[in-house]
Amino acid sequence: MTSHSKPTALSEATAAELTAGDAAAVKVRPDDLTIVLRRERGGPEIAREPVLPSDVADVYAQLWLDGWLRAGRPDVPYEALSFQITARLADGAGSKVDKLVFEASDAEGRARSMQPTTHAFQSVATRASQALLAAKILLPEDLYFYEVALRHASPSAESGDSGLHFTVTARSTSLAHLTVPIGPLVERAETVGEIDDPVMPVFYTADALLRAQRYARKGADHRPPTETGAVLLGPLCSCPETGELFVVVCEALEARDAEGSSLSLEYTGKTWARIQRVVRAKQSQPGMHAHRIVGQAHGHNVLPGPSCAECEKARECKLTSVFVSHDDRTWSQAVFARQPWHVCHIFGLSARGEPVHALFSLRENRLEQRAFYVLSDFDPTREAGGEGRSD
Repeated sequence: MTSHSKPTALSEATAAELTAGDAAAVKVRPDDLTIVLRRERGGPEIAREPVLPSDVADVYAQLWLDGWLRAGRPDVPYEALSFQITARLADGAGSKVDKLVFEASDAEGRARSMQPTTHAFQSVATRASQALLAAKILLPEDLYFYEVALRHASPSAESGDSGLHFTVTARSTSLAHLTVPIGPLVERAETVGEIDDPVMPVFYTADALLRAQRYARKGADHRPPTETGAVLLGPLCSCPETGELFVVVCEALEARDAEGSSLSLEYTGKTWARIQRVVRAKQSQPGMHAHRIVGQAHGHNVLPGPSCAECEKARECKLTSVFVSHDDRTWSQAVFARQPWHVCHIFGLSARGEPVHALFSLRENRLEQRAFYVLSDFDPTREAGGEGRSD
């Protein structure tokens, strides 16, 4: 259903613009917000779905990533930041929100803000639509619209202070990373897709990419085809010249003993125990202290549907099984909480049966397709100019 949804856009504004003399601007918490679904724009509502703190956790994490980690400050931990949300009501009354700003700030006065559209709440709208589908209020082919609103006309007094706050504790430490110049890597790397500068760079070694593909497509040989996959391992790196944070995927570790079906892949306790043992062993090796799980790859090893009449004439088949499902997004939110650098690589098929794949990373609270680099090799002991502190 999410692919058929029609979110209405929020206007852009800074928090200062919202709060300066604007009586309709209020400070809110995530649970002051709700998503309203309608069959048509401006029509009667058919459902309301509360926004949970977990639904916006990746917005806060992305603020941390863009405002600090990618700006040469990997030493600033997530727990050192304070967060707040400012909302302005449409027409200054009622409960509909037409402007929304998420902000993060640190003790030094550094701040970063984000002005998301309603696309950032797509997973919440999907959650509501699934309940409507189950109740047969909506049918699979139906369109719906959704918008952001306040759960109550006026937020509670408690929510008006400054939203969510985190304070530094004695156990907060900076992120484990390697200090690696990014320029030489880009110069010798092959590019897959069109690089989008605002997105955090991601590198693969050729061997890791090959292994990720092999494990993800392994389920295509099953009868019926099932989902199989792997976790992606490698270090976070900070460039000493640009301050940019980037990921290098050095290894793909097969998700053995996972329970797969044609539409899902569930990691078992045995799967995670093995992965954790391997990660700890890697981290104990010279130059690999900063290695961690940085994402996952899996295969949608089923055809997306029958090919169309014009399929043979087209250079490229646009109908593929490569997409981020609601379950994929939910899994990523649970496993990679407060890890905004994580990636999701999906290997699938076109309607013509051709192998296709795409890499996704966090952007505006969603996993969106992005380009990446491929290196012939990456030697942490050779490339790194030093290690950051452990987390």
